Amino acid sequence: MSTGPQQTFHLNQNLKMPQPVTEITYVPIKEDISLDSGDGKSIWDATLKTIASQKGFKRLAWGTQIENPSTAQMAIGTLPHSQRSHC
Repeated sequence: MSTGPQQTFHLNQNLKMPQPVTEITYVPIKEDISLDSGDGKSIWDATLKTIASQKGFKRLAWGTQIENPSTAQMAIGTLPHSQRSHC
């Protein structure tokens, strides 16, 4: 049984693209703090802006856990550390 011609692909080292990294972070939140209003929202918004201003930052998604609403969970997309100096 013939499987046809085999092809080998080589990545040109000059064309190598940085691979993104996703960092998962869990942040405990005091139960009486709201991230949707008041001081809690102001502090949380400032925290998100600080994260977004970091070298290599690409994207961020967050929410509170359904099972534990006093835990915020973030998925932060960044370039790998080795690629951040080129940003």
